[in-house]
Amino acid sequence: MLNQDLFDSLEAQKIVDTLMKGQKDYVDERLEKERQ
Repeated sequence: MLNQDLFDSLEAQKIVDTLMKGQKDYVDERLEKERQ
């Protein structure tokens, strides 16, 4: 049971990291466009 919880939290962390990175890339892209 504990292992499943640990796995779930690791998966959730990966998803959060991916979303944060995607959001950062998106924001960076928007800033680049506005600067031009």
